[in-house]
Amino acid sequence: MSHESGLLWRLEFDHSRISFLFGTIHLNSSLFQEKRELFNSLLNQCVIFAAEVDLDQMNPDQMSAFFKLPENGQWLDQLKPNQWLKMKQLCERRFHLDLNQFTTVFPLVLVNQISLQLIGMNAEKSLDQNLWELAAQKNMSRMGLEDFHQHFNMISLIELKDQIKMLKDLLKNLDHSKRKYVKMVNDYHSQDLRSIYQTSRKMLGKYRKLMLFERNEIMRDKIMQLGQSESCFITCGAGHLYGEQGILRLLKKQGVSLKHVSL
Repeated sequence: MSHESGLLWRLEFDHSRISFLFGTIHLNSSLFQEKRELFNSLLNQCVIFAAEVDLDQMNPDQMSAFFKLPENGQWLDQLKPNQWLKMKQLCERRFHLDLNQFTTVFPLVLVNQISLQLIGMNAEKSLDQNLWELAAQKNMSRMGLEDFHQHFNMISLIELKDQIKMLKDLLKNLDHSKRKYVKMVNDYHSQDLRSIYQTSRKMLGKYRKLMLFERNEIMRDKIMQLGQSESCFITCGAGHLYGEQGILRLLKKQGVSLKHVSL
């Protein structure tokens, strides 16, 4: 199978040590229950479980600090009064969200909230979190591929004006936005890595290098380090797997043998 499809991959390091790489979706997914027996079997073969970040560090107080604008800033200051009013009324009417509660956090936090509502999702545990907790039940050693603080501080590297534009674009045509997000979820369950990557790459725009390619290299390096020492079950967002600079291609260039595992 080509690298264009398939969420689960068997990694062989130095013709001996075996690990597994699974592309997740950062949402709740029926895959966890549907494939729980398979996940159990694969985790039982591994010593280490690695996600993008150490999920045990995600306490509410720390996450609030990451998402708060610096120096008590408010992004509504960059909107005209009539723009703010229209946005506020739309969010109250359509999503029952009070924008006054979001003015001191990065706009991407609001983008995420609205996106979840558009596709009928709520704050249920994500697939990543469910797998992390399953590994914890097995007393596996658990860790992140990326530094926790660097990962979440990336939101501050996206210019505020660009985050506001992302929010405006989302609200400008909600039906189009909904179709886009629904397609991404459907592409995930179809295991269409190429389409997932293309959509992610387009959405990230000028930030694809920061948010995608550079992170792929960081995660590649950590996977190489872990995989050469222990058998691991590794998860990362499915959008990171495909492409010339995707994790699968980067691992292959390092001599890792890749084999698709059917779900």
